[in-house]
Amino acid sequence: MPADPQAAIVNAKAAKELGYTHLKYLQDGGFSHVSLVKKNGDNTEVVMKRLTAKGQDVCEAECLIHGTMSQSGNRNIIKYITDDDYKGDKIIFVEYANESDLKDHIPFGLSPKTVNMFFKDLLSGLKHIHTLGHCHRDIKSENLFISNGVLKIGDFGLAVRFRFDGTASKVRSGYGTKITFAPENFEKDRVDGPALDVWSAGIVLVNMLTNKLPWKRAQPIDSDFSKYLADPKWNAPEFKKIEESSCDGPRIMKLIRKILQVDVSKRISVEEILQDEWVTNFRRTYEQKILEEAAELPSKRIRNVRNSHQ
Repeated sequence: MPADPQAAIVNAKAAKELGYTHLKYLQDGGFSHVSLVKKNGDNTEVVMKRLTAKGQDVCEAECLIHGTMSQSGNRNIIKYITDDDYKGDKIIFVEYANESDLKDHIPFGLSPKTVNMFFKDLLSGLKHIHTLGHCHRDIKSENLFISNGVLKIGDFGLAVRFRFDGTASKVRSGYGTKITFAPENFEKDRVDGPALDVWSAGIVLVNMLTNKLPWKRAQPIDSDFSKYLADPKWNAPEFKKIEESSCDGPRIMKLIRKILQVDVSKRISVEEILQDEWVTNFRRTYEQKILEEAAELPSKRIRNVRNSHQ
């Protein structure tokens, strides 16, 4: 049920007037009300996002940036379809992801192969966004959608340009979701936009692998993060679980520590992550791990037999 009971009714009326059939109400946002609708005539299901007057400024920027991001048809960006006006509200129509968002998938457990695949999709989308001179600033599982097995980045409401005429500049801090904030995003100074997305992608990776988050917020007041801040080799329960996993855990944790590097100047970039062996060659590293474990079995059996006779 929407927080505002009238929201679904207004969305249904807006959809009808704009040539769509309202199928169901999906959710409320900050200044938005979201529904699944079907375009009359071709039966295409799309998402309709209605932004109230308070969200108009954000909406104008979102329409422009999201439209730019999806023009090339990148498969890892939710497609922006069109926008319209309805009685003072702005209406945005975007691609419908038929398998919900990543947040709904994580609690059921993701296979190592699926995590690798989704993470590569996320990196591909981020590389596209950064190449076009923008940063997303709100990468989290709720803004990552799954459609026909492919992860797609959506919700560009906080996205911003960081590169103008080939020259990169800092962006304003403090935007996004605190649980996936990079440490520097809590400061008042301007920050490196792409680096914010990299940190948030690292938090998403930990979440996919463990169904948990390593800390509530990346600030010294958080007891878990303060331990990580004091010792970057500190093993949170989530980190320990990843490191001890049978599927190349140490290699994954090594990558995660490069991503969750507090010093922004040392934090790995999207391009560098894409060159990591676990990212690029998961099948080989996974199969190599299985072969190594299989090769160790005979010697383990011999040791066990010897021990039993001692």
